[in-house]
Amino acid sequence: MEDEEGYSLPMVQLKGEGQGYYLSVSDKKLIRVNRKSEFFLLPWKHKTDDKRCYIYSHYNWMTGCIFDVFIDDIEFIGGN
Repeated sequence: MEDEEGYSLPMVQLKGEGQGYYLSVSDKKLIRVNRKSEFFLLPWKHKTDDKRCYIYSHYNWMTGCIFDVFIDDIEFIGGN
């Protein structure tokens, strides 16, 4: 995935083990995800909170999902 200028988006994982529930922006509900899945950090500013960000995952059967998470809950993993 690339930004508007053609640069690759940073890849991240969620901190912790196992699965967790995170707010899906598109579904407007909590969705259970594997924290060790690979996500893309989106270059969007959060609407209301500077301590939050948006990450993207293909989620299930290539259906994209955008999650609203705390910046402190992600760790950068680099490209694959």
